[in-house]
Formats: sequence, structure tokens, C-alpha cells
Amino acid sequence: MSDAIHLAGALGLLLSVGLLCQNRAAPARWLCVTQAAIVAAGLGVQGIIGGAPAVVIAAVLGFALNAVALPLALRRGAGATSAITAGTSVTLVAAVVLVAIALALAVRLDLGSRGEVIGLALAIVLLGLQRTALGADPGFRTLGLLAAQNGTLLAAAAMPDLPPLVLLVAALPIVPGLVAASAWLPAPP
Repeated sequence: MSDAIHLAGALGLLLSVGLLCQNRAAPARWLCVTQAAIVAAGLGVQGIIGGAPAVVIAAVLGFALNAVALPLALRRGAGATSAITAGTSVTLVAAVVLVAIALALAVRLDLGSRGEVIGLALAIVLLGLQRTALGADPGFRTLGLLAAQNGTLLAAAAMPDLPPLVLLVAALPIVPGLVAASAWLPAPP
């Protein structure tokens, strides 16, 4: 694994923690856009260094969909603010526990360099799901799912034996896209 993908995982985790603390829509979207761009850049560098065109394609697809298309779509559906249902200190303590569990699991798997990236990716997924569970606004729940999607893409890129089609599917923000679409669609009469 290259240093770029490790750096992308570490920065993605940091941005996930920032997303947990953010209650305003525009900065929360920018945190997700930045996270998706960093993960895509790390994947792109990993694919170029490793000579894996599927990883480069997944990076481009992940950037286009996770960092550009879906956040632009969320500008329309997200509210201005979102109150987190738990207090900030409780949220951050839970985040520390989730990160510790993810990293302990990665160390326990003993996969070496791949395990480090998988541990960071798992932590990003767990924090994204935590944001989804704590958000009251559908737009913020979608941002949490998008953050989890970025972690999923990072984890998929850390697995060298993964078929290219699975890697490309991991780049598609299917669940966040469906949640965003449900916020757009009018309620049935």
C-alpha cells in the first residue's frame, strides 16, 4: 500500500470526526466533498503506482459521484441546520470508542499495511453511520451515508484480490443517492 492511501484514510477519518461536530449544512457538505476528493485522490495514486486501471477508474467515478454530483444534489434537499440528538461530548466519546474498536479489529486481523487502511476505512464507515443515526434532517443523514460510502470505497481499494466490478460498484453512492432522491420526491397524496 502506498503512503497516499494511508494519508487519505487518516485525513478521511479526521474529516469524519469534523462532520460529527458540524450542525450547519454548507460546512457539512464541504467536509463530505473534501473527504470524497481526498479518498479519490488516494485511490487514484494507489491505482497509478500499483498499475491497476480499475482502481483509477473507481477513483474517478468516486470523485465524480461522491464529491461532485451527490453533494450538488444535496444543496437542494438539505436543511440549514441539524440538531444532533445526543450532546456533542457524548457523540465524541462514542466516536472515540468506535474508532478504537475499528482499529483494534484491524490490528487483530494482522493484515499488515492493508489492515491499517481497512481499519481507517472501517472507522470512517462507523462514524458516517453514527452521523446518520444522530442527524434529524434527511440531508444530514445522507451526508453521513456519503461519508460511510467514502470509507467503503477506501476499504475496497485496500483489497488487492477484489474483482474490478466489485470495486467499481463500491464507488457508486447507491444508498446515499436513494436517500437524497427520497428527500426530493413529493410525498404521495
